[in-house]
Amino acid sequence: MIDFIFEGEAKQFPQNWQEVKPSLLPVLLKKLFVESESPTTYHELLRLNLEYSTRQWRRFCKKYFSESLTDEKRERNAELLAFLLGRLSWMWSDPLSVQPFEWVRIGGKPFLLPDAQLKTMTYGELTDSYIHMRAYVDQLEKGEKRLNLLLSTICRPEVSAFNYKEDPFWDGDPREAYNEHVAEGRVELWEGVGLEKKIPILLFYVSILKDLVAAYQIYEEDSEQPAIEEEYPGQGFVKNTYLLAEKGVFGNVNQTRQANAHAVLLFLEEYKKDEEYKEKLRQEAERKTR
Repeated sequence: MIDFIFEGEAKQFPQNWQEVKPSLLPVLLKKLFVESESPTTYHELLRLNLEYSTRQWRRFCKKYFSESLTDEKRERNAELLAFLLGRLSWMWSDPLSVQPFEWVRIGGKPFLLPDAQLKTMTYGELTDSYIHMRAYVDQLEKGEKRLNLLLSTICRPEVSAFNYKEDPFWDGDPREAYNEHVAEGRVELWEGVGLEKKIPILLFYVSILKDLVAAYQIYEEDSEQPAIEEEYPGQGFVKNTYLLAEKGVFGNVNQTRQANAHAVLLFLEEYKKDEEYKEKLRQEAERKTR
């Protein structure tokens, strides 16, 4: 922790994720990895770490950047803010997409973390893990219940079959196959695991999940139109499951959930490109008829 005096009050800034207060962790992760970056993102990070309410932050900004101040004074205040923000830069600059460790031992059994590229993740596991992650960072259920459900979803024991790597049908995942019912039954196991283990896994997963989704051009990141707000976390993933099943692209709903996540995302990306091309041709034909 960095200790300092600010506005006459003793303050502390964490210097790694282990030092972040558990109560602040969900909202900080949401600002950094879930919400789209905006000019206010870093101000919000600073406000949250200073433990200022929105009202206190407005008063602070009014005091430090009031039009009644000279340009020189406002510039010095801006430099102070930049200095403070620099003490938090590790939050967005430290690499998180590397496994913090390969497994966590629970009850004498190692539970393996997913690989950094999520190469073998199924679309069902992707969907469920995203829902649990969002439910935790949005704190739809107070406490760590949804965090534990996320961890029991993505961290699983090794496949028990002897010489499974020699099986011609092995999908490359050393973890046992994902089953949402088994995952729910293991939530209690994670209640006894300390945050010093849980937090690095959470940060690792949030980072690689963001990288995975960003690798496919499915969502309109740069669109001038406002994004359609989901009625519940993961609605888009769930909706695509049923739309793909209706078309029979990967089979029925269960088969779609069992399909490789990269294969599904790649199909959605190509389908989006095809639809955009069709729309472009339609608009060109429409202009010619005017």
